Amino acid sequence: CYTTQSQLIVDTSNGNVGVKDSSPEEPLTISGNTSSNNAGTNYFMFNNTWSGGLSSNVDKNGFRWQVPNQSSFGADSIRFYQLYNYGQDKLFFDNDADYSNGAHLTIEQNGNVGIGTTAPLNTLHVNGDALFNSSQGNLKFGFPTGNGWGYATTGGGATLYLYSYTNTSTEAGTANRVTFRNNGTNGFGTTSPQKALHAVASSSGGALRLSRSGSTCNLDAGAEIGEAFIGTTTNHNFRFLTNNAVRMQIQTTGDVGIGTTSPSEKLDVNGAINIGTTANNNAGTIRWTGSDFEGRTGSEWVSLTGGGDGSLWSQSGTALYYNTGNVGIGTATPTYALHLLGDMGISGQIYGVSDRRLKEDIQPVESGLEKIAQMKPVTYQFKTAEFPEMHLAQGKQYGLIAQDLETILPEVVSHEAKAINKAGEEMNIKAVNYTELIPVLIAAVQELKAELEQKDMVIEEMKVSIDQLTGKPSNQNNDMKRTGTARE
Repeated sequence: CYTTQSQLIVDTSNGNVGVKDSSPEEPLTISGNTSSNNAGTNYFMFNNTWSGGLSSNVDKNGFRWQVPNQSSFGADSIRFYQLYNYGQDKLFFDNDADYSNGAHLTIEQNGNVGIGTTAPLNTLHVNGDALFNSSQGNLKFGFPTGNGWGYATTGGGATLYLYSYTNTSTEAGTANRVTFRNNGTNGFGTTSPQKALHAVASSSGGALRLSRSGSTCNLDAGAEIGEAFIGTTTNHNFRFLTNNAVRMQIQTTGDVGIGTTSPSEKLDVNGAINIGTTANNNAGTIRWTGSDFEGRTGSEWVSLTGGGDGSLWSQSGTALYYNTGNVGIGTATPTYALHLLGDMGISGQIYGVSDRRLKEDIQPVESGLEKIAQMKPVTYQFKTAEFPEMHLAQGKQYGLIAQDLETILPEVVSHEAKAINKAGEEMNIKAVNYTELIPVLIAAVQELKAELEQKDMVIEEMKVSIDQLTGKPSNQNNDMKRTGTARE
């Protein structure tokens, strides 16, 4: 049974009400236009058959709510919203005049919401770009009254922060974790990153760790108060690679290998090394002067090659030199095979080569006694204060003056010795080969012995003559025998 009043119809058999619908199938069924099309008039319109109407896949359960601001429907400038139920399982929201672009927002029966898609796969599925205005609030994830995370931007969107919360609703325990800036710098644990990756640790132990799943090896990097570090914190070697090849390796023992992965010393280099010309004055330092390698002994630089030819040892100051075949002790300019400035002590013997087979033009030493008689032995003291670099002997000395001896035996005086005064000036000096005086002394003793024996014979002859004159028995034979024995 139907009761009609104007355009309102009530089906008394089921209680359904129809507006401009004579057969309402739902508790409230509205069809047709409910308002005029006057421009600027706000109105509601519910129908499924108006001009430009609903698409063919919208059944009569669908409805449209439209609030136009223009004089006709279907124009792009008309603002309207459409809601319709499709297949009893989805709710669509659209503002497209002719429905050609599909629904802009879809709500499924399982609660999934789609924006830009009619088939949302998650609770919120956005097919397209999304903009969150951080000036009005943060984008949060987590439990309402528990731990959570939030995103926010500052500086007009120039900086993006990732926060953690201990209470997402109240934002209690807020702590910045990651900062992204539009200048390309990114920070972990800092809100003012200075580099593309800037990590700051809140405690000791490093700000960066690299590990591999299933491995116990950790590579840590960080900065402590006053120092920075990078390396393994486990019992593993540390390698440096280029072009996927190991160039340097630090063993767990601290040995460093360059060009080798099995160093046997604190520094093991498999290849040549280049040493610069500048270095600190620390003991044990090696440097290249541009022509020679030098080592620092603590107070001075010592040549390691003897002038740069790479074959000889040398020194500066009081250290040992081996230069052009000569060895200097206490001198940097040795002029003899062994040149010693200072005292020398030995507990063994010193031998000089004297084999007859090595000699020629052998002649006896003559006038030894005469030469010895011309020598002028003196006592003296060295000028140690004026020549400190020579390490001259202290106290009273016995010897000869080289200039005096040169007039007698020039062969035993050398002119190749050098001395350095306290001003650092070098000068040539003369030296005496005292060993060469020994043969002269031996010759002088032999000559003196011969003279004494000759005089003894003369004396004995004179005694015989005297005994004969005085009539005394002659003891010539016994005396001569006794005299000869005594001389011998």
